[in-house]
Amino acid sequence: MLNIKNRRECFFDDFLIDTEKTTAKRILHHPVKRERVLLHDAPWEGDGCTYHHIFFDPRWHGVKGDYPNGTYRMYYLGYHGGEFCEFWNKDQLEGGFRICYAESGDGIHFEKPDLGICTYGGSTHNNLILDKTIHPESCQLYVFYDENPDCPESERYKGITAWDLPKVPGKRNEFRLFTMLSADGIHFRFGEMITNKGYFDSLNIMMWDAEEKLYRLYARGMRIKGMSAEESASLGWDAIGGKIADPSVKAYREVFYFESRDYKTWSDPVCLSYGDEDEYHMYTNGISRYVRAPHIYIGFPTRYNERTEWTKSYDALCGKEKRWKRYQSANPRSGLAVTDCGFMTSRDGLHFNRFKAAFMRPGPEHPNGWLYGDCYPTPIPMITKSQIPGADDELSFYSADGHCLGNPAALYRYAIRMDGFASLHAEEEETVVTKPFIYEGESLCANISTSAFGHLYFTLTCEGESAQSCEIFGDSIDKRIPFPDDAVKRFSGKEVVLQIKLYDADIYSIIFR
Repeated sequence: MLNIKNRRECFFDDFLIDTEKTTAKRILHHPVKRERVLLHDAPWEGDGCTYHHIFFDPRWHGVKGDYPNGTYRMYYLGYHGGEFCEFWNKDQLEGGFRICYAESGDGIHFEKPDLGICTYGGSTHNNLILDKTIHPESCQLYVFYDENPDCPESERYKGITAWDLPKVPGKRNEFRLFTMLSADGIHFRFGEMITNKGYFDSLNIMMWDAEEKLYRLYARGMRIKGMSAEESASLGWDAIGGKIADPSVKAYREVFYFESRDYKTWSDPVCLSYGDEDEYHMYTNGISRYVRAPHIYIGFPTRYNERTEWTKSYDALCGKEKRWKRYQSANPRSGLAVTDCGFMTSRDGLHFNRFKAAFMRPGPEHPNGWLYGDCYPTPIPMITKSQIPGADDELSFYSADGHCLGNPAALYRYAIRMDGFASLHAEEEETVVTKPFIYEGESLCANISTSAFGHLYFTLTCEGESAQSCEIFGDSIDKRIPFPDDAVKRFSGKEVVLQIKLYDADIYSIIFR
């Protein structure tokens, strides 16, 4: 028997749904591009700025104390890639990768504080927190607040970063993933190596699972078809790179999963399971616990597609001249490859359902679009205020435009309604029927959207007794559903079935309170 207690249940999957009796169709929704929130125009930033990561920290009030209600904290890579996306270029080899920091009180207006930690161009007046003096090839930093009650206060903010250990100058031989430790999320020191079983040149993600009392790590890997994650990782980068070059071998950028009870001893890697036979490259994973329903994992993997040759479709695509130059460069995939972003969801953090359609597309063609580097959104959706006064809050995440085109990268905010990644949808009258379940609460609230002609009816059935709501219409993330005779309170703790009739409407989630 399902017991949802007073958890919010989102209709991203069929966990609560009786699929044989439900006729409403699940559809994927898409974010809307909003304003530019940051221009990476400082000399230490550059056109290659990427791997942005933001989390809301209620404990931190800003470098200057300007945010008494908490701070949206941003970490990102500062890097000059050049218009040919030359990853191992002069800037990287001599200047090194740089990790930058920004912060905001509302998730929309970000500032780059003067931190005085790292020297660039003879000055410490910058927003750098890590640079080549730490390690010249540390190409990303993911930071989280460790809520493990046994964590020392000096290590509350943990970062994970990766680089390779070259045995031969200019070659990649062994990627290693390290932890960084901090008491404030600004000043970091080295911890221990986590693992060398992977290929971590991406934004690797970690979190503390309070229910299971373990750390979960989702990291970039490369998998050879027919091999396990551990077998693939044991090959080493040079060996697996050779296999990638062999057209008879199927190699995929994958997500490797690790876990640890003590943050010292880590499991061997395993690949996530998706329940489908689709095989494509996932450059990042973007996995987090959903802020409104922490028992549900969501992910925003950047999907990488490198076509095998230049075709007439590339001739007709925006930015042809620069794209052709990139294709003719030493890095031809920078002209052929394009990226978008998917959406996936899980109940246990290991078995995911991937939606087949893109959650975020490259969008309308323009001179800075349709690039290898598009659609790398920040992993954790942030709750922000709506631009419409008095309207419900919305979810925001952020993605950069113009990757490695020689101009400063620009970071844009994207918005979607709360719980709005997927819904059960009806154009004509359709039905949603749940499996039998138990809940705790005295009222039912639903996240719904209807047209002016659309509506929903909710019916709770318990021990042969049914109670139906009045006609429900409107557009609210937290619409209270009235029932006669105090039915929700009377049925609490008992086995019920919920039936929802929809017409020209969407339902995103329900919660009993």
